[in-house]
Amino acid sequence: MHYTVRVHNVDVVPPRYVLDTLALGPRNPTLDQFNKNTVLAELDLLLEKCSNGNVPHDTINDINIAVVRYIKQCEKQHIPRNLKLTQTFLKKHECLAIPFDKGTGFCLMKAEEYEKKILDILSLPQFEKVETKRKNAKDPTVKEQDRIKEELERLRDEGKVDEELCKELTPVGSQPPRLYGLAKVHKANTPLRPVLSMPGSAYHKVAKKVADWLSVIPEAQINCSTKKVSESVKNIELDEDEEVGPFDVSALYTNVPVREAIMMAADRLYAGDLEKPPVDKETFIKLAELSSLNVVMSTHHGHYKQVDGLAMGSLPAPYLVNVWLR
Repeated sequence: MHYTVRVHNVDVVPPRYVLDTLALGPRNPTLDQFNKNTVLAELDLLLEKCSNGNVPHDTINDINIAVVRYIKQCEKQHIPRNLKLTQTFLKKHECLAIPFDKGTGFCLMKAEEYEKKILDILSLPQFEKVETKRKNAKDPTVKEQDRIKEELERLRDEGKVDEELCKELTPVGSQPPRLYGLAKVHKANTPLRPVLSMPGSAYHKVAKKVADWLSVIPEAQINCSTKKVSESVKNIELDEDEEVGPFDVSALYTNVPVREAIMMAADRLYAGDLEKPPVDKETFIKLAELSSLNVVMSTHHGHYKQVDGLAMGSLPAPYLVNVWLR
């Protein structure tokens, strides 16, 4: 079996063509199901940004035509035979190919078990089911977009943000954040790491701006380079009774107290020795809360709200986690 494919509690031996296809990895574009609505939502955001940036109308029109032509080509694209056979196998045996949490590869898992693992995550106290009490109730995604838009307009009317920033942060044509899981194949029983896909959501523009402001905080910097980490510790001299070891925090993101982390980040950002955002401290805190608190997400089990903890996939989350840990 390919080292990039793991089989977890599947009651049938996958044929060779399935393993060969999955071994191409999550980055193989032909494995992705093309969703024209997602592309159109991203196109709306791009055209709005072009319009606000005084891009010539003819150029905007050319972009629009080119993307629509690309969508039509993708819809006509023929799926290779091995991919069709793999999709048929997965559907027939009710299996899913879940990308690895670390590294490159797929974990073959029963769809029923995957959904149970996701539901176990949603059953944690950090999550709350969004109930729709009326049949004609407004869609939760639309409600969240309206809520954020109204809050931004209130801040503008109070003089807390200017017209330009308000317009830049206002969500348009929002898609719901989507919760999915990545397989932790390096751990027993292959638990899932919950990840929230945020681009195109009502929170994304505010989150991106807040993350940009947080990035100037030295304590919030993220060092993902093994080489840099090695170089930073290679000159440390240890006594005979000392040794260096790694530490890991279990379920870190979902257990971070968000308001406390935001307050700590705000105190550091406005301490006086860093470049401040073009808003006052109180407004920064409000915008950070808008992007990171009570995020309503779409799942196979309906809409849920994350009432506490940070979502992996949220742009400000890594910065807030680092500030809180330090």
